[in-house]
Amino acid sequence: MAIPVSSFAFHLTYTCPLACAHCCFNSSPQVADRLDPAFVLEAIAHIPEDVTLVAFTGGEPFLHGRNLVRYVEAAKSRSFKTRIVTSGYFATSERAARLRFQPLADAGLDELSISWDDYHEEFVAFDCVRTLVQTAREAGVYTAISSVQSVETLWTAERIRSALGDVGSEVEIISESGLNLTGRAETDLKDATFVSNGYLGPCPYVLTGPTMSAKNKLLACCGVIPDTKRLTIREAPDPEEIPELIEASLRNPLFTGLFLRGPYSLMEAIARKHDVTIPPRDKVGGNCEACKLLFETPTIEAHLDAYLKDMSITFLNEMLLLESLELLTPKHVMGLWGNSSATRTDLCRHEAGHAI
Repeated sequence: MAIPVSSFAFHLTYTCPLACAHCCFNSSPQVADRLDPAFVLEAIAHIPEDVTLVAFTGGEPFLHGRNLVRYVEAAKSRSFKTRIVTSGYFATSERAARLRFQPLADAGLDELSISWDDYHEEFVAFDCVRTLVQTAREAGVYTAISSVQSVETLWTAERIRSALGDVGSEVEIISESGLNLTGRAETDLKDATFVSNGYLGPCPYVLTGPTMSAKNKLLACCGVIPDTKRLTIREAPDPEEIPELIEASLRNPLFTGLFLRGPYSLMEAIARKHDVTIPPRDKVGGNCEACKLLFETPTIEAHLDAYLKDMSITFLNEMLLLESLELLTPKHVMGLWGNSSATRTDLCRHEAGHAI
């Protein structure tokens, strides 16, 4: 099947100078998970050719130092677009920002995504964001800012753009995504109020955006819940295996079910059949939180394998039909089975700054 594998991400490390309350990876200065630079370079050499974007994120990818420049150079040598996702913590002055960022621009970096919001503000001053935006735009690098929102947060996209002043017009996208209670947020922000119901529908990232996590696992999606065995394609893969493993993952009924229906719909189907109670849609922050509930709610997870076995032929036939109609893309699948046009708009906003 020809599901478009459009991106490949490296979570280079889960170490981070920050310990934000909403961090889905529980990143902090004390976390030691880190990919070996030699492995990253070899893996880049084996990424499937149909991938268009290679992203480097974390944790904080700038903690890989000069190696980060080498990764961008290696990806550009294979004609991939490149993206780095960072908090911008290092941009404490124009000089500091240029010293860290200009070598990446010279290596051919295409996109910079800055993660910043109320939760980041505790650790990174907004002046750092403004300085890094200016530095990136002077270097000609496409720039976006991604922020996470709850009712209690104050830094909306509109406020961020306004606070950027003259350089605000230089940022292509400032996206807002709803808070998901995954990672540290599950405990630190459990009483936060959602801005609105997050996107619950077919997942556009599973299968289309595999990830190497900093725990040395090849994951089928962007890896917001990196510890789950359910989303792991292979632990500690050999780099040369990566194309074959990704190809084999396209036939996994869990992954195809998530791609076609989304995690909440899988939970709903199991709940109806087995008379199990699940949280209502307006109490779930989005797909990533729904995925966590799907795998970690005992009364649902106990029936998941049987459900996938029953549905495997149905999912396969749907994939083949969509492929024959040239509709086997996230955009078309979301249009067919997404829960509303409003949630699809929310997801598109999120996608612009997605940490992949």
